[in-house]
Amino acid sequence: MNDIETLARMREDVAPATPAALFRARNLLLDGTIRHKPRLTGGRKIVLTTATAFVVTGGIAAGTTIGIGSHAPPASASAAEVLHKAAAYAAAGSDGTPRPHQYAYTKIVQSGASGADTVEHWRRVDGATKEETRYLSTSGGYAVAPESCSTPGLGERPECSPETPMYHPSYEYLASLPTDPDALLKAVYQQVDRAGGSADRDQRAFRLISDVLTSELMPHNVAAAFFEAAGKLPGVTVDPNAHDVLGRAGTGIAIPAPAGPPALGSTTEMVFAKSGKLLGSDDGAMVGKAFVEKIGERP
Repeated sequence: MNDIETLARMREDVAPATPAALFRARNLLLDGTIRHKPRLTGGRKIVLTTATAFVVTGGIAAGTTIGIGSHAPPASASAAEVLHKAAAYAAAGSDGTPRPHQYAYTKIVQSGASGADTVEHWRRVDGATKEETRYLSTSGGYAVAPESCSTPGLGERPECSPETPMYHPSYEYLASLPTDPDALLKAVYQQVDRAGGSADRDQRAFRLISDVLTSELMPHNVAAAFFEAAGKLPGVTVDPNAHDVLGRAGTGIAIPAPAGPPALGSTTEMVFAKSGKLLGSDDGAMVGKAFVEKIGERP
């Protein structure tokens, strides 16, 4: 019997935890604490109370806190170079120009309790509310998740607020963001400040940038600006022997956690190929994307 099964027997009145529940609960705990209005990213990740104890145990066992003092150092030259190369790679690409009524389709593999789980998401390009998320678990479970602005036991999700659209972005919203890295970083800080969180502010900014880049369709010049903005965050470090959620080797970029509680380890780590292409992160990787005409349509 594993930890999740034990918890399920203890709390039979609570719905079973989904792979997405475990993923979101882990991110909440890496932010330092589960608050009434936690910092959450993306409408496709949901947390349930049965996931919490398992993730606490796993997070503490797996994470290694790295002390960097009260003042984070500036981004290392190697980290800034990796992110600049990623920006150049992103700027050279194109996914075409969508029409407002189309849907941005993304297929993402993300870390789950028993392996990598697949998440498919459809969101209107113009930000209309109709959207859908489908989860396929490695254990064989499948679910279509309705979009909800509340999570049991945790209250309203900040991405549902019009004040924090970067946590739940439409393609049109992302296209409206500044392509100047300094201006974009200022916008990122505004979003994390509004969403709140007890983890380090720069860590929360890095994680938001990572989540957007690994899970959303956006104009390539905006993606390039996000990479350059990440390179301006203090304390960004490089890991030459990183692996994404699919086990692909590359160069990792992250911000180590400050010493002492409530940090449980470093932030989500973005992993890059030698070409500068973003492979994914240690939490998730986009393996499919396209503009489609309706929910359920795939490229």
